[in-house]
Amino acid sequence: MTQQTLASLIFTTLYHTPLWVWLVFGYLFFIGIRALKPRVVYIPTLFIIPLVLSALKWKLFLENSPLIWVSYFACLAVSSFISFKCVGKQKIKLMPKPMSIQLPGTYSVLIIWMTFFAMKYFFGFLNATQHALYNNLAVLDIGINGVFSGYFLGKAIHYLNYNAKFKKNVKNK
Repeated sequence: MTQQTLASLIFTTLYHTPLWVWLVFGYLFFIGIRALKPRVVYIPTLFIIPLVLSALKWKLFLENSPLIWVSYFACLAVSSFISFKCVGKQKIKLMPKPMSIQLPGTYSVLIIWMTFFAMKYFFGFLNATQHALYNNLAVLDIGINGVFSGYFLGKAIHYLNYNAKFKKNVKNK
């Protein structure tokens, strides 16, 4: 493939991308930029992201083999565990408002959301242009979805656990 053909393919792909995809990109970019500064987060809202990411793949869950389910839940479990353990190194501050914490600013949220968008964009493009190839890679797509869902689920569980432990320690004193 020549450079001109590749550039033409990239331009055509970007040009024909639906507007809603760019709106999602803008929103994810906005969330990532906002996370560069310390922010207060209501813990229960953190559980929404894994639910939404799972709901995005409901068709794959219904149409494919049990391997899809195994792939998703294995990736979800492993990444949840890793995320739960790794997020413990963050400096978290409990806020007076119940179930709220202050998280430090970090670039990781921006990087993770942009990586997620790139992966979903790639698989969406593949599904639209080469459906047979996409069907062969559906397990990989759902596995990646499980990794991202698990990452956010692990963080949410860690923050919830941290909040519960702190409240328990305060009551015991």
